[in-house]
Amino acid sequence: MIQKILVSSDGSALADRAVNKAIELAKATGASIIGLMVMAPCPFTLYGDPMLLGVEGLPHYDDEEQQLSRQILEPIKQAAQAAGVRYAGCSVSSRSPGDAIVSTAEHEGCDLICMVMHPHLSLLGTNLDRITARVLARSRVPVLLCH
Repeated sequence: MIQKILVSSDGSALADRAVNKAIELAKATGASIIGLMVMAPCPFTLYGDPMLLGVEGLPHYDDEEQQLSRQILEPIKQAAQAAGVRYAGCSVSSRSPGDAIVSTAEHEGCDLICMVMHPHLSLLGTNLDRITARVLARSRVPVLLCH
């Protein structure tokens, strides 16, 4: 029985397919939705004065990522609520989105991961992008791929 579904989104129209499928499944099974946004950590470690290095915008990087996360997760929350589905959102910072998806699903006790694969990306000539391939390789939680 599915009780908790993790759906990861990057805010793309393609990711919306997984969101819609997750909400549809949650409504049919009485499950709840965990919306996840994996944020990229600040790409630089600075030694010295950021103003002198010409990167004065970096101190606000984390704030901007949090704001982006809220913008991406809010429509998922609204769609889940409109469908009468329980929702919780979370965002995590990771250099490996695939690992973050797997660890969040395990930490939250999810029964299913619902995600899309980006067809324009490929791994060794397959139709799997690197994030999807990572999730499929590492997850003990079942994964539903939407296309």
